[in-house]
Amino acid sequence: MGFTDRPGDDVTCTEVINWFKNQGCYIIGGVPTWWRASISDSKTNFLGVYTNFDMISPWMVGRFNDAAGSDSYRVNANQGDITFCNSRGIDYQPCIVPGHRWQTPQSGGRMYGNYMWRQVVNMMQIGAHGLYISMYDEFNEATQLVPTAEDVPMNPAGTSFITWDQDGVHCSADFYLRLTRDAGRMFKKQTPFQATHSTPYVLSPVIPPAPTNVVAQVGNAQVRLVWNASAQAQSYLVRRALNGEGLTQQSPRTLGSLAIPTPD
Repeated sequence: MGFTDRPGDDVTCTEVINWFKNQGCYIIGGVPTWWRASISDSKTNFLGVYTNFDMISPWMVGRFNDAAGSDSYRVNANQGDITFCNSRGIDYQPCIVPGHRWQTPQSGGRMYGNYMWRQVVNMMQIGAHGLYISMYDEFNEATQLVPTAEDVPMNPAGTSFITWDQDGVHCSADFYLRLTRDAGRMFKKQTPFQATHSTPYVLSPVIPPAPTNVVAQVGNAQVRLVWNASAQAQSYLVRRALNGEGLTQQSPRTLGSLAIPTPD
């Protein structure tokens, strides 16, 4: 509510908020960046509307595109916002932006996670009550967290989506989901505070342990192998031979047995 390009006057918006609050709802308001001053992206005379919310979540997408910009908004907007909210018993949940489509390698890009992490650090240090990361899947503005093409050859033909390696560091497709998980743990004080992230850009491959209790059972023109399934194994390669070359058969992960024909 309160954005200059959205409908609703102050009276109508207040009625809507109060209707939900009268039903016992906790109301989070998505509001303009400059809500507190009711200028720029905010309608005028809306402060009375905003202070009716239980939590205020100002929109920050497109406001800056580097770590220095986050520092500037912390000083000039967010710090005053949370001081205002704390004095009135309102929770404060600022918006965290993973990236933007106009970030280029020359401008630093997403800084392989450091851009997003800097915002998390800034908002934690002012005492934010929550964080809203926008967005999960907004490819058109390149703010997405959803697993994305790691490099240009992975992009669908005819598209120009920004890939994770645009700033010179190769990241796995799920990197920003793992970064979000680690930021959440730090925000909840489940892990120590750290000014720079330590989320691995690429996870090491998982090598499952060998299956155990392998037993060969004699059958009619075949040998049946039975074993205990190995955790995290995707499949098993089983070889049988009269010499060193052998025949390879593959068993699905869900099976713990395989019937192998005996050689002629």
